[in-house]
Amino acid sequence: MKTSLTNRLSVGIVALVAVYASTSQAVVPISGPIVNPATGHTYYLLSNSDWTDAQSEALTLGGNLTTVNDAAENTWICQTFTNFGGVTRNLWIGLHAIGLDGGNPNSYSWADGSPSTYRNWASQEPNFSDQYTLIIPAPDTNAGQWNNVSDTTQAGYQFFPAYLNYGVAEVVPEPSAYLYQQLPGHFGGDGSDGITVSADDFQLAQDTLICSLSWWGGYTPPQPDSDEFSVLLYSDNNGQPGTILSGFTIGPIDKVTTGDFVNGPDFYPEYLYSATLNEPFLAQAGVRYWLSIDNPPGNSWLWEASDSNLSPGSLRSSDGGVTWDTSNDYDMAFELDATGRPVIGAVSVDKPVLWPPDHRLVNVTVNYSATEACGDVESSLSLFSNEPVLSTGGRSSAFDWMILDEHHVLLRAERSGSGNGRDYEITITCADSSGNTTSKVVHVTVPKARAIDRARKLKP
Repeated sequence: MKTSLTNRLSVGIVALVAVYASTSQAVVPISGPIVNPATGHTYYLLSNSDWTDAQSEALTLGGNLTTVNDAAENTWICQTFTNFGGVTRNLWIGLHAIGLDGGNPNSYSWADGSPSTYRNWASQEPNFSDQYTLIIPAPDTNAGQWNNVSDTTQAGYQFFPAYLNYGVAEVVPEPSAYLYQQLPGHFGGDGSDGITVSADDFQLAQDTLICSLSWWGGYTPPQPDSDEFSVLLYSDNNGQPGTILSGFTIGPIDKVTTGDFVNGPDFYPEYLYSATLNEPFLAQAGVRYWLSIDNPPGNSWLWEASDSNLSPGSLRSSDGGVTWDTSNDYDMAFELDATGRPVIGAVSVDKPVLWPPDHRLVNVTVNYSATEACGDVESSLSLFSNEPVLSTGGRSSAFDWMILDEHHVLLRAERSGSGNGRDYEITITCADSSGNTTSKVVHVTVPKARAIDRARKLKP
């Protein structure tokens, strides 16, 4: 059983007011980024705050308050953060019942929209009508389990003292946009020595717009002052490169050191190069293509080989691509990058809470960034409210929200007097020219009452 608000008030209304006043302080990461090796996700421990402010900062970081998918992840979060720096901490997670009955376990959903059904409620939780979830720390006998509490900066459980509440933000890395990948095998491969050109084949499972590519290679001494490359895409002609379909010269190009490769008895630096195609190339499903990467004559550049065995092997030409030698039996190291999906980042709203509920229409700015590997991105907003347009109450209004453009909405500061508060759910959707879409959600609430106001009403 949680420490009720009424019991906490017996300690003194002045102390309680001081707790809620602290929410005006900016929420910032106090630890992180920390990567969970089991998930590859990045986490931040945020400074003391209520749930709403913690979620706002998590959105700013490009994530949400953490979604817990299983017991192993719950354990890792507890071990990493509940006693971070030797301080006992309650941990906000993303599970909430905003605008619904917090005492009903079916009311809860995750801030990032995840379908995860994992729950770890403590005995008799959730109860009352509190709508926000935290992880209970040790030394409580229910350490690691969950408690639903109000949107406050401090909470207690059973007979243990109240601890401060700290958000755990989770940032899920965007999925890689690569559509074809042959990683380097870190051994010497065919390359350009001024007269030698290498080509390797590939084919894709579906029609895809290729926007950029990366490849691995290096030099035997001497190394030139700058890197320049000729990149060609060929059709297939009976198992050899045929007609040139796309080509460009790029340079000087930046490179990143990724290790060493072997050429005979010697080791040389291995580099990763990346380039954007002058024009996106549409590769058709099931069609075989050839990629050639060449360095200007006079440079002792080697295209790194791969042990991926995804294709029959690469080809080599000693006359600049006129004839091809089919004796090579290994792949070359490269990666093709597709348009993937648009990336939405840094999501936030300038007014996450509308107060007082005085029926005003409030202009709310929805902040976010939208990027794509290549091509244009179109953005739009959609809006859902957990309460109908005609809410109960004598002064309710028939018009409660309006989408102005892709970054602005009008929301009415109004909620039903008989409900638990209104939740406006704003969905950001970005689409690219290929029809790929990405969506993220941000919330604006009109609470039934602020915690400070509830406390004042209960004052004896």
